[in-house]
Amino acid sequence: MRQETNKLNKISFWRSACTLVAVLGVLAGCAGGSSIAEKPEVVSTTGGLDEDSGNDSEESFGRVVEIGPNQTTCFENLCPEDIPENLKPEEAANLLGKIGDQLNQNRGLRPIDCHVIAHEIGKSVARGDVDLEDLFMPYDGVCNGGYIHGALQVYGPSHDLSGKIETMAKLCIEKSNNKYYPRVDCLHGLGHAVGKNAGDNVIGALKACEPLIGESKQECIGGVLMEYYERPDIGASRDVEVFCGQFQEEEHISECQRARWALALKAGEEVDSYIKNCSGKGRLQCVEGAGYWAAIEYQNPEEVFDLCRGLATEMQEPCTDGAVHRYIESRTSDGTRLEELISVCPEAGNLENICREIENRWLKVFGGN
Repeated sequence: MRQETNKLNKISFWRSACTLVAVLGVLAGCAGGSSIAEKPEVVSTTGGLDEDSGNDSEESFGRVVEIGPNQTTCFENLCPEDIPENLKPEEAANLLGKIGDQLNQNRGLRPIDCHVIAHEIGKSVARGDVDLEDLFMPYDGVCNGGYIHGALQVYGPSHDLSGKIETMAKLCIEKSNNKYYPRVDCLHGLGHAVGKNAGDNVIGALKACEPLIGESKQECIGGVLMEYYERPDIGASRDVEVFCGQFQEEEHISECQRARWALALKAGEEVDSYIKNCSGKGRLQCVEGAGYWAAIEYQNPEEVFDLCRGLATEMQEPCTDGAVHRYIESRTSDGTRLEELISVCPEAGNLENICREIENRWLKVFGGN
């Protein structure tokens, strides 16, 4: 039967938790999920990026390769593990531009398909001798933020970020042409960089986000917390209540609770039993995360909404919120345009009206600049 809130500030942790789940091999549709530890087995080869090859087929331009339970895409003969060291920003921009061209020409390829290789391109640039502004130069949102996530995760721990956080957030906005997806992907990557830079001092990392405001601050917080969640010494091996309980600020507690479902999944819990343990501060955010998880875990929306309807009244709306968010996110990440989306709300039964209100709200978030 199974397969392996309303604010802008919610998106950062969904993206983060989605990445974590993909790393576990459960959700191939999330950005950044494939491991590149072993040489992939080529399952199909169709064309490439070589402009001199004479191959102008528009049916498929990527080379799909299988790595463990997930898939990633190689372009021409270049796979994620083959990215050369210390790429110059202009070289990275040229390579990402070619990959972007293939995404635009072929609807069979999706932005998530090149996230892993873009991640490695970003890391390569950050390992070289590069100025901060030049680090952002190749970034235009191609590949679901893969480039900037990789670049900032390497740049963060190897540089002194004191006094640079606001400048980096400004660059995220400017270099993404202020488009929603590229902008928040970059700001979230900034949070990861801050977390890596701070070592074990998670409180200090969160304080580093304080100079930012609004969306920039929330995305930074989300990236910081997920950076610590992904560490084995803080993840499922440590009591999440203890980890979240160290925070005093409500926004930190809420974000911590919202994403804890990904750690429960890693520990082998089931969503229906997990949701019953959402209590105390941040319990509604915990339920919201469970709704998002359920939309991944269950085969069809009706099962998800059955779960939400079975909860206490105050929990039904956040559960529905998380589920609707995931449905819209998963479809748009596959390249489906917002106007082409088919509503899942008819499956919600007596929650349909609430579902449609939530759906309209998320559509505005995903469609806005």
